[in-house]
Amino acid sequence: MSRKIQGAVVFDLTGSMAAVRDEVRYTNCAFIDRLYGAFDKIEIGAIAIGDDPEPGYMMEKVGLSSRPDTLRHFIMTVPNAYGGDGDECYEQALDELSRWSWDPEAAKFVVFIGDAVPHAVSHRKNPGRLDWQVCARRLAETAGGINIFPVHALAYRDYGNFWHELAEIGDAPYLRLGQFRHVENLILGITHRMAGADRFAEFERGFSNVPHDLRESFDALAGRPRTTPPWSGTGGGSRRRKAGFEEVVPPDRFQVLTVTSREKVDCKEFAVEKGLIREPAEYDRTVKSNFYYLHDQRSRETLRPTHHVVIEDLITGEMITGDAAREALGCPYGDSKNIPRNPLPGKRVWFQTKSHNRKFEVGQHVLIDTDGIDEHALTR
Repeated sequence: MSRKIQGAVVFDLTGSMAAVRDEVRYTNCAFIDRLYGAFDKIEIGAIAIGDDPEPGYMMEKVGLSSRPDTLRHFIMTVPNAYGGDGDECYEQALDELSRWSWDPEAAKFVVFIGDAVPHAVSHRKNPGRLDWQVCARRLAETAGGINIFPVHALAYRDYGNFWHELAEIGDAPYLRLGQFRHVENLILGITHRMAGADRFAEFERGFSNVPHDLRESFDALAGRPRTTPPWSGTGGGSRRRKAGFEEVVPPDRFQVLTVTSREKVDCKEFAVEKGLIREPAEYDRTVKSNFYYLHDQRSRETLRPTHHVVIEDLITGEMITGDAAREALGCPYGDSKNIPRNPLPGKRVWFQTKSHNRKFEVGQHVLIDTDGIDEHALTR
């Protein structure tokens, strides 16, 4: 008889982290049906981090449930938040989870997805004076043991020490969420790993190609030596590495996001939808220069002298930008050139837009350079 599985997913929904949930919401939470369909006995709950007591919320939650529709409704309806500062109420989520009704006989785990750090004990938003380390240890020891899987998003920005320490306390590997769009497969992978090495191996065999950032996490879950290049020892810094003549950027700097609204939107509306700005009036020169559209519609597109491009490898998911990307298209900075559609086999080419009025279709993919958007705007 298979062992019962209990798990909880913690989503940070402050600022741009709301885009992680939007990628799940766009598929109508398809991973939930796969999750509940794969295991006979499974209960999943969720916590949304808002850290925004007025006018929003600090946390919203749905407890452990064997009903997939319960989890789906929560993820689809919980509102985005803005936080208001760089630290988030992670300590309160850890404390809350230790109070849930966990089954001592079940295989238990928590997937903790975020990009920031917990509040300090003295922080004004931490009225209970909670110490996140104490809360994490208590959770890890609850009901015979709960594995805590930290999933570090936008890891190139730093805060790596917290996420590595949380992994150590939770007796789980440190995982990076390279692309927000891979969050569903990462949650599924963690759940299958909790069911045993054989179940995880079976899950992996279902992939024909695994992007490098997801492969790094799968290697960690399987206990294999790293097969992808290290970007940073602690998750900090915008470190690049060389791949031939190309300068490859960290896998989480450029995020491919999906237009999840019900109708066509312009750049300003899209930025609000994804938590990059609060209102259209904040769509300024800094924000607009970090939007890229995919060159796959027109037969030719003019590459302007100062506009950046990003080239994405369709198999590995690696991305290059800067001089190397312009030169790969035969158009160095300072030159202008008409670029044909799909100019590089096996690659996707993204053009910087710098537009106020460009319209995005429902389901269209848009590339965002998170390195160029002020960190405060992404975490407020």
